[in-house]
Amino acid sequence: MNRKIIYVNFAIIGILALGLIYLLFQNQKILESIVPINNLKNDTSELPQPTPTPSSTHPSASPKTMSLADTQIAILEHTNNTNRSTFKEFLSKEVSVTLYATDCCQPMTALEAIKQLDYINEGMPITFDQNNTTIVNLKAKNLQLTGTYMGISQTKEHMVTYKINSVTNLIESIQMSVSWKLYNQ
Repeated sequence: MNRKIIYVNFAIIGILALGLIYLLFQNQKILESIVPINNLKNDTSELPQPTPTPSSTHPSASPKTMSLADTQIAILEHTNNTNRSTFKEFLSKEVSVTLYATDCCQPMTALEAIKQLDYINEGMPITFDQNNTTIVNLKAKNLQLTGTYMGISQTKEHMVTYKINSVTNLIESIQMSVSWKLYNQ
């Protein structure tokens, strides 16, 4: 009876070995039909090359250009709204953010800059009337505010300024303060 068990075990092992060889052979045929093994070379000249896209043909291609009016409208809408998820398209890839009288911040990504705008939420609504006497006076007294699109709180003292790139019309820096009076000295 022991011999029968040994023969059965050898038969099972033999069948499993034949099955394994068959599967390896089939796998080899499948691989050859995808990439002929005999034709593999170290050079990639026969491989399909990616077609160049406009941005890859000109590595210094300019970013998306907005109109100044579009950017200013976006500033009005997104500054006075806590949902700023679509504001990113109006910001440069890297934005310089300053929270006046704090250690914050370094240049950051557009998404990080948008999160920092929560700093002025308490001061909403914010007016961006560039003819407002307070805004005119602040810009006259502070050279760093010249050429910015400035807003001040209508109910508190919060202030925010946006520096808009003159070529792309994207926001490249944001400056915020809990009080515009800090600039009025």
